[in-house]
Amino acid sequence: MEQATFRPLGTINEPSAAVIAVAKGKNGVYVIVDIGAGTTDVSVVRSEDDGHTITILATAGRDDRGGREVTSRIVEYCLDYASQHGVALDPEEDSRDIVIIESEAETCKQDLSSRDSVTLTIRAKDKLLDIPLTLSAFNQLIADLCQDILALVDEALSQAQITPDEVDGVASVGGGSRVRYLRENIEVKFGSAKAMKDFDVDKCVVMGAVDAIAIKVQERIAVGDVALQGMAPEYQLKGNVVLREVLGQALGVLAVNTRTMREQLAAMIPQGTALPATASTTFGLIGGAEGVDSADIVVLQGKANCDPSDATELARFPLHDLPAGPTDERVRVELDVDTSALASVRAVDTFSGKEIQGQAHTAAAVTKSHLG
Repeated sequence: MEQATFRPLGTINEPSAAVIAVAKGKNGVYVIVDIGAGTTDVSVVRSEDDGHTITILATAGRDDRGGREVTSRIVEYCLDYASQHGVALDPEEDSRDIVIIESEAETCKQDLSSRDSVTLTIRAKDKLLDIPLTLSAFNQLIADLCQDILALVDEALSQAQITPDEVDGVASVGGGSRVRYLRENIEVKFGSAKAMKDFDVDKCVVMGAVDAIAIKVQERIAVGDVALQGMAPEYQLKGNVVLREVLGQALGVLAVNTRTMREQLAAMIPQGTALPATASTTFGLIGGAEGVDSADIVVLQGKANCDPSDATELARFPLHDLPAGPTDERVRVELDVDTSALASVRAVDTFSGKEIQGQAHTAAAVTKSHLG
């Protein structure tokens, strides 16, 4: 963005943008299921004041459930069919054929959103095969994916302490929501009468982001950004929506459990915490008395107390030149997450005063850091 000479104002997660587009102008509790190419995110929100105030009550998501997984099931079906007809494809030797099969599978997925059967024509080792696939068979291929997505819906509802009966509407958005089996099962869970249709599933994220830009502009003007104030009338941006975000997963640092001596994500800000949020925790320094002179502050996001391999590493800041000293209550870590989900990190050696500061986005990697 900066290379294109645009001034970055902030960030917003795609699910949050979808929330704004769907809930704007409405009152009630809504569930938004955003099924993208490779991810699915579920948000439970409360919209008040005719949609001018939107509070995210809970979120849940997976980065391995989306449109790509649906397409891969069709590819596997084609490969099995070819094998049963005497043609076994090798991923390395026949990569070109498999790429073409993947393209056909993507088209097939789209066709089955409005048809009850399709025939895929694929080339396997210079042999043409016509592969029939009915909607019923397709639904069986993706039944477990659908159950995983419904489990995310249940997880988000449980966090929000909301039952399906208390939900006023459910919206399936994103390209993956065009898969009939996924969309229909979501709607059945809440009742077809609650299925929301007054939006474009492909454009709602963009339209919500436009409103989010207006929100960011007005936030900057409110704190005295004179230059931006002069630009706002030119673009006629009017942010009339207040979005109250929550943290999608627990945020903390890598630490060693002194009881089990195993590394884990020591959660400092729990999942579902309203943003902005701050937290401060003082940790011990293993080996500090023996002269261990450095410590890596590793910022993680995931489930509280999970194994680091199951979490996402957002940032790593080295705290150097630490003198030998006490080990208990040695390093104070402070986290401050703003409404754009940008986390400011500060770590201080309480014995020597050495410190490090940096920033990381809770959905991405480190953006900038400096030593002090």
